[in-house]
Amino acid sequence: MYRSFGVCSLLAVAFLPSQAITGAPAVRWPTGRSVVVWIQKDGARERNRELVRIALSNWSEAANGSLRFEETEDIPEYGLRVFFSRQQPNFGTAMPHVDQPSGEIRSADVIIASDPMGDRIQRDLIVYLTALHELGHVLGLRHTDNLGEIMYGFHEPEDATLTFERYRQGLRSVEDIGTPRASGLTEADRQAIQALYTDPPTREPQ
Repeated sequence: MYRSFGVCSLLAVAFLPSQAITGAPAVRWPTGRSVVVWIQKDGARERNRELVRIALSNWSEAANGSLRFEETEDIPEYGLRVFFSRQQPNFGTAMPHVDQPSGEIRSADVIIASDPMGDRIQRDLIVYLTALHELGHVLGLRHTDNLGEIMYGFHEPEDATLTFERYRQGLRSVEDIGTPRASGLTEADRQAIQALYTDPPTREPQ
């Protein structure tokens, strides 16, 4: 039986039920093959699409290559679908669709606000960090309580602003967004994704 997890957003509590059940399998994509990814093109800024690709690449690198992505131009039935929306009420939402017995993620949808307010650097860093956070959810990671980690749960409205300001302080220019010096991932984020995509998983992500 396939089941959709509750919507996760940058300003909402993540809900990954099967991980909360003692002894349940880890929720993750099947290992050993690439995750097919479709990124909305029609009506989307090419820069937004590029930022999503950078976020995917950084998660793959953080997983030491055990998590790979293959982009397609056709919307996949089984795979990861990324949309952009001007009507997105929060910065982003994510919904993985999981096979409950196995814990395997079979498909997932991510929606990212396409036009956040601010100058070019602010808009791009918000899209990038939102993509990084929401992609973390559809890869199987839950929220953490540690401000500074990309999977932080954003318990207070001002937490997002603090996160964006802190990230911007480390940028020299817009070209730094998503580069190794400004990936947005902490060592704890890297350890969490590596643990999840080790065979078998070494621990549940926090």
